[in-house]
Amino acid sequence: MDGKNIAMVDELARLAESIGLPPREARHVVLSRSFRQAVDADWERSRALGIDAVPTFIVGNRRIVGFRPYEALEELVSLP
Repeated sequence: MDGKNIAMVDELARLAESIGLPPREARHVVLSRSFRQAVDADWERSRALGIDAVPTFIVGNRRIVGFRPYEALEELVSLP
C-alpha cells in the first residue's frame, strides 16, 4: 500500500477512486458502516478458524501464514 494509512477514510476514498470506484460512495460506506454485519461475521469466522495474521491461506486443514512465493501456494492446493 506504499505506506498509506488505510485507517484514514480519505485515504480509503482515494484508493477506491484509483481503482475506478466512486470516492464519495466509498466514503459513505465506511462512515455509515453499511457492511457492518458482513464485516463482523468475517471477524467472527476468522477468530473461529484461529486466524490472527494477514494473509492466511487455508485449504482443508492446512494453512500458510504470511506472504509466500507462488510455489508455496501451489503446493498447498496440490497436496492431497
